[in-house]
Amino acid sequence: MDSGDCLDLDKDKRELSHFSQEKVGPLARKKSPVSGSPRERGILRAKVKFWAAILITMAVTGGALYYYYSSLITTPRPYQAVFRLNITLTNPDNTSQVKGAVIPPGIGVISSLWRDHTLDKLGVDGRAPIYTLDSTGIIRIQSTARENYTLSDFFNIWGHFFNGTCLEIDKLYCDTVATGNTWLWGFFANGPANQDYGAYVIKDQDILRLSYAPVG
Repeated sequence: MDSGDCLDLDKDKRELSHFSQEKVGPLARKKSPVSGSPRERGILRAKVKFWAAILITMAVTGGALYYYYSSLITTPRPYQAVFRLNITLTNPDNTSQVKGAVIPPGIGVISSLWRDHTLDKLGVDGRAPIYTLDSTGIIRIQSTARENYTLSDFFNIWGHFFNGTCLEIDKLYCDTVATGNTWLWGFFANGPANQDYGAYVIKDQDILRLSYAPVG
């Protein structure tokens, strides 16, 4: 091989080397996606864990809020009202005294004071929808639906007869008309006289009074 051939061979090697660096070199020098120092990989993992925790917390909180507010929408609140009822008997025993009838606690709660069960399905917490907890004359309504409860509904639950002309307390007191001796029931709703008696539809914060007294 003469010197000319050697020069041509060296030239071919240089061209091949240059071609390899241009075409193959960049691919060979490309870094792997998982390359990097251990410190960089640790930082990346910490960031992933941090954002994963944030997303999980948001998902749990959102689910809890959705459950809470959807339950408020789908579960209706019970209807509630409170009213006061006073029952007075003027001169019931041929005396000058006014006798106040006691409305006992436990009406619509205990069986002995819960005689009518027609409205039981509307009650809440195992009670009738109209009930008493004490003897102050405060009567409570708590119902699964808003109904037009009447005064007769309360007396029916109590088990005491009331029709507007007669009311059973310790005994039956009825309107009587006799010569010079007339006894009548009067019904007063928030002050003025009212003729609805047992048909009266109870409203929240009502102050009601039934009075049995002689007339004339």
